[in-house]
Amino acid sequence: MSWRLWIETAGLKSSSLRGPAPASANPRDFYDFEDERSVKPTADKISEAEQSKIDITRRFKTRMWDEIAQAAMKEGHTKEDILARCEMLDTLLLDFTPNLDKLSPKKFVELAVDASAVGRRIAVLKSHFPGIDIPQLWLDRPSTFLESEKELDESALKLKDLLSKAKDINSIITVLPMMINIEYTVSILVTMKNRFPTVDPVEELEKDPDYILRSQANGQPLDPVFFDGESWSAPSFDRSSSNLNLEWQRNLRKKQKEEEEEFWRLERLKKEKKENDTKTSFLDK
Repeated sequence: MSWRLWIETAGLKSSSLRGPAPASANPRDFYDFEDERSVKPTADKISEAEQSKIDITRRFKTRMWDEIAQAAMKEGHTKEDILARCEMLDTLLLDFTPNLDKLSPKKFVELAVDASAVGRRIAVLKSHFPGIDIPQLWLDRPSTFLESEKELDESALKLKDLLSKAKDINSIITVLPMMINIEYTVSILVTMKNRFPTVDPVEELEKDPDYILRSQANGQPLDPVFFDGESWSAPSFDRSSSNLNLEWQRNLRKKQKEEEEEFWRLERLKKEKKENDTKTSFLDK
């Protein structure tokens, strides 16, 4: 769904937009659910349930736009100005829709105000990885486009270094554009190494980059990694006794044991009370 139609869905119009929405537009065109594959009914045949979906979507988008507009006005910009700049973002990012769960209204305004800079950042990414999926990167991690050209260039060089064993890095980045985020890349490589310890993680990833997406879709998260300011590290999952003797681990095990003992103590008391009540009831009879 285009940005202009997205705004018009919320009932918001501006002279900066190139013309009004078509008068004959089907109300069901105002939203796009993944399961909509059938032919859409005409406007006069929309059911009450379908109209309710449209109304909910419109209210949601109106609230979202209100948050963006308020953030824009706090920064000294008008709604019309932000709308015009969003049209530029729509051209650059394709199928552009804001997601305030991943980018705050203030940050979104910051991005929209400097829309031309987004174009330069995209150029940097494309110069390193021609096949990178920009619209998908926007959906997954919109904050990427707030980074400077220098930061993106450095990230791209680090990524190339981490994936130096790959025969075709671009084939991996095409599937996993989020790998421009170094933490995400390191997490992927650590995960691959832990799951496939006998093979090189980069080579295994290159064979099937979709594996990461399938894994996450099936509820298997990536292993966490941490940056100490100089290097990346991953926590050890070794369960041997030598790795379970830190003070916090001993305290945790002690607390768990105490809680378990208390649980069973209460269970025994309940059982004894129930038995006593049964005996009392039998004697009363």
